[in-house]
Amino acid sequence: MRTPWTSDSWKSYTAQQQPQYDDAAELQEVLAALRRLPPMVTSWEVDRLRGQVAAAQNGEAW
Repeated sequence: MRTPWTSDSWKSYTAQQQPQYDDAAELQEVLAALRRLPPMVTSWEVDRLRGQVAAAQNGEAW
């Protein structure tokens, strides 16, 4: 069964090539700043894209 996505779910994956951050406090500040930003993609944009992909899959769009 798939684990539900959360904004921190990426932390459960093993990083194969992870940078070493010299300042853990600064890293936490940056992560906090990113959490305050609006989403890069809205839910309605995702829904619209799903509809467009479905139409293309059905041969109704290109």
